[in-house]
Amino acid sequence: MGIHQKTLTGFRAWRTKALEPVAKLLIKLHITPNILTSLSLLTGLAAIYFLFTNHTNFIIFALLHLFFDALDGVVARLTQSTEFGKWFDVITDTLISILALVKTALFMQELYAYIITVLFIIAFIIYAITKGKARMIFIRTVSLIVLAIATSPSIPFTIELISIGFGVVGILTIFSLGRQVRWISQ
Repeated sequence: MGIHQKTLTGFRAWRTKALEPVAKLLIKLHITPNILTSLSLLTGLAAIYFLFTNHTNFIIFALLHLFFDALDGVVARLTQSTEFGKWFDVITDTLISILALVKTALFMQELYAYIITVLFIIAFIIYAITKGKARMIFIRTVSLIVLAIATSPSIPFTIELISIGFGVVGILTIFSLGRQVRWISQ
């Protein structure tokens, strides 16, 4: 297991422990992981709607989106997770990522941003067709954090930060595509 996977596993264990009391309460209230994923989707869509127009609302809805997304996984691990629920969560997270990339590309009006967005979509299609076996690096959480910082009214160099963020997304996406091609060719 590589350093990235160890870090991710450690963070998920910490998050599960921290959110477990809330998750147990939600289970008692018959709130299912799919309900939480639906709330994650709705708040994620609201966050994207407010991106570049209302920073405060963007931050609030992005945080709610990430919170509901974290909770759906904890509740799923404490109850019976389903294949449908797993894919509903993955597709929801990816849809928010794609919408954030598209809205940011439209804001930037730069060809490379559109190219990176299309490459990310291709990587996800490969991931989905192979049922998750041709792995990819997901970028949603980091993208929302970068956008939260870059779109802050107190930051004077928004375009530069977003360009750097898109560059990182591009590198991660190309890396994912390379791993996927290697996996497919084996």
